Amino acid sequence: MKTPRRSRPRSAVALASVFLLLVCLSLSAVQGWSIYRARQEALADASIAAGNMARAMADHADGLFAQVDSVLAGAVEQIDHGGLAGDSARLRAYLVMMVGRTAALQGLFIYDANGSWLANSLPGSTALAGTAPAPPMNNADRAYFLYHRQHADLATRVGAPVRSRSSGAWIIPVSRRLQHADGTFAGVVLATIGHDYFRNYYERFEIGSAGVIALAGDDGVLLMRRPFDARQLEAGAAAETLFWRWQAQGRSAIPVSITDSDGVQRRYYYEHLRDYPLVVGVGLSSGDVLESWRRAAFFGAAGTAALLAALLIPGGAMIGQLKRRERLQAELRSAKRELEASNARLQQMALSDGLTALPNRRHFDQRLEHEFKRAVRDGSALALIMLDVDYFKRYNDQHGHVEGDAALQQVAGAIGASLRRAADLGARFGGEEFVILLPDTDLDGALAVAEAVRAQLAGRAIGHRASPFGSITVSAGVAVMQPGRLQSARLLVEAADQALYDAKAAGRNRAAAAPAL
Repeated sequence: MKTPRRSRPRSAVALASVFLLLVCLSLSAVQGWSIYRARQEALADASIAAGNMARAMADHADGLFAQVDSVLAGAVEQIDHGGLAGDSARLRAYLVMMVGRTAALQGLFIYDANGSWLANSLPGSTALAGTAPAPPMNNADRAYFLYHRQHADLATRVGAPVRSRSSGAWIIPVSRRLQHADGTFAGVVLATIGHDYFRNYYERFEIGSAGVIALAGDDGVLLMRRPFDARQLEAGAAAETLFWRWQAQGRSAIPVSITDSDGVQRRYYYEHLRDYPLVVGVGLSSGDVLESWRRAAFFGAAGTAALLAALLIPGGAMIGQLKRRERLQAELRSAKRELEASNARLQQMALSDGLTALPNRRHFDQRLEHEFKRAVRDGSALALIMLDVDYFKRYNDQHGHVEGDAALQQVAGAIGASLRRAADLGARFGGEEFVILLPDTDLDGALAVAEAVRAQLAGRAIGHRASPFGSITVSAGVAVMQPGRLQSARLLVEAADQALYDAKAAGRNRAAAAPAL
């Protein structure tokens, strides 16, 4: 069964960075969403305002043209009852009275079938043609006159703006056809609405510095525009693209956002008059509509930026401190590992012999005490072998200490090669003396190990001219502690040392066993 891998703990710096990033992103997202929603609300409010203005203007135009239509109908009725050659004073009085009562009217005029004045409401003019000299005035070339002469319908018609030949001012002509009893064309009754009337009315509405208000016919002809530009009317300009935009979107009142020919983007709202072929368009500049939103968005974004800075500056400082702390902790951990490794090396050096790499006397003493107590506790045997290199002083004298050290290293190698168990311990006791500690080993086993060491050395054949054996040899003393027989480890060492003395006395290059302990 596999042991589950332990997940590496997350860095405090990474967690703090992620947290700070999430907070900043959250604040930015909330502010961004708030700005977006405020923009949508500003546009929606502008659309509502434009729609309300368009409806108010359409209702106003409907009412005005209905009033003028009623005046024209009254004039037609006056002519029908009295005829074109009837009571001129009464007809003129009616025209003057209607102009006085209707603020939008600039004048009322009656033309015969040839386009000449028959009557009008102008001050100082004659009531009927032929009663006194009148200035030559003929409007047979006007579009409204041509229309009524060519069409038999009796509906009131709102025409394109023209300059009045009597006053020179811009007017909007509203006209009806006059006809004889047999239906033939008899002339035109005309009401003129001063262009200034619509301009003054449209100026009351707040549409911003780049806003547009336009009144146009269904045929696309521009009647009125704010801001006013007389050159457009003189050129007979169409209502820019107002009518065509309205047609393109199915004559609906849904606001659309369009960039005009002047490069200004506007949101348009259209409203068609109920009873007349006219449409009102209100266009609010996106720049004007969003001006207050831009200011609020700027201050909101600036506030958010300041808040983010207030978070990021101390947050960055905190993350920097965390990084420094983690770096110091990493350095401390590294220093701790190095110290532990150094201590382990020092401990190894303290318990090892520098020349032979075998455990030293200190290590042996600690291990002997430990194994002795265990043997006493468990009631097991404990064997000790003491080894001494034969004639080693002579070897040093003849070969030198460097060769002597090399010979001791060879003896240590022979000891190491003779041990088979991990619990067995070979150590340098001092000088040319070595010891082997064998837990749970009887006398036969200990003697076998001693003989194995001697055989290893014989195989290595280390030359020793000052020895009668001709090579490096060792003498071994073997002592074995039986369960519960000794009270001190020192007695085991003394017994092995005495056995070593006996081996040397017997001629060296041999192993001798101490009496049973």
